[in-house]
Amino acid sequence: MFKKAALAGVLGLLIGCAGNQESHEAAYTPFTDYQVAPVKKLTASELAGLVQSLGGGQGKYETDRDYQARMSKIPPFEVCKNVSENYLKFDQSTGNTIYKEFLSEAQVAGYREVNGETFSDARVNFPSLEFQFTSEKVGEFVGQNAFGATSIVDVRFAESVHLVLDPMRTGGLVFPHPFLTASAPTIVAAGTKLCVTVAPVGPFYRESVRHASPTVKNPNAGEVKHMFFRVKIGSAKLVDQNGVLLTDKISFDPGIY
Repeated sequence: MFKKAALAGVLGLLIGCAGNQESHEAAYTPFTDYQVAPVKKLTASELAGLVQSLGGGQGKYETDRDYQARMSKIPPFEVCKNVSENYLKFDQSTGNTIYKEFLSEAQVAGYREVNGETFSDARVNFPSLEFQFTSEKVGEFVGQNAFGATSIVDVRFAESVHLVLDPMRTGGLVFPHPFLTASAPTIVAAGTKLCVTVAPVGPFYRESVRHASPTVKNPNAGEVKHMFFRVKIGSAKLVDQNGVLLTDKISFDPGIY
């Protein structure tokens, strides 16, 4: 569980570095102040299937009220992801392994808090965790560049599942680079997973489709469907490949220095 003490240093950092930002911005947290339980354990693929069973993304002529009534049926859930070795570093001074994962800006991948908006909101940053990226080949064709050279181009379809957290204010001298971090003596890179329990919040779900064109270095064409789940985090932990707890003392840092 996230402890208030774990956030105290972060909040102090925000207050000290935010300058003329309003006090409520200094108290930013992506976590709930209540326990998210009981929860259903779902894989990223099962989350995608759940959305489809509820009717999919918001229709062009569907009101926000009707849409949120559908999506509010998404229950609290727990989902896990593999931790990349790039996020783990051995600390020679303590003998512990440090976990550090930066949270990507969801708007870069096409997330929009308000459905149908063309542009991202430059006033805020929506931290997010990517929980799955799958890609499959669905065809191929012979492509030709401007110089007449030809090559086989793979046509691929990819899906990506994101957990999108509450927005952080940007602008002025505030440029957040938020991340999650933890320290544990027994973390092993192979098979380590990050598991989070979350409570869905409005607008609950958004999706975006991005199209890719082939290049000389990347002879692939197709599209990527991004699925965004708006949530608050209840708890987070690192477990090994057998599900054994490594640490549940995971902290959030806004990355404002």
